[in-house]
Amino acid sequence: MLAQQRQEAILREVDRIGGARVSELVDLLGVSDMTVRRDIEALAVNGLVLKVHGGAAAVAGRSTEEPGFHMKSGMKSGQKSAIARVAARLVGQLIEAQLFDGLADDKPRKVTSS
Repeated sequence: MLAQQRQEAILREVDRIGGARVSELVDLLGVSDMTVRRDIEALAVNGLVLKVHGGAAAVAGRSTEEPGFHMKSGMKSGQKSAIARVAARLVGQLIEAQLFDGLADDKPRKVTSS
């Protein structure tokens, strides 16, 4: 099970009952307690759960209808593609400018990623 899948499962459990103990999540997910603790920490850093002694608690006011990664990755795909096209064009222009700059005076240039 991937980290993303474990974290989504932890969120579902926390949302379902308002909190979850590390020991319960270990049994549910079939992973070590350290793995569960790392997942809880990642969720807490993102404000999705409250890290409490021995587990995680639900964040007051957090929507339980938050879409998961797989749902979000398909959202606004047209806008994401447009951003990717612009970024690719800009990177291509930068590389082209650096290459032709070096050819203009026949001196070798070191290409850097500044």
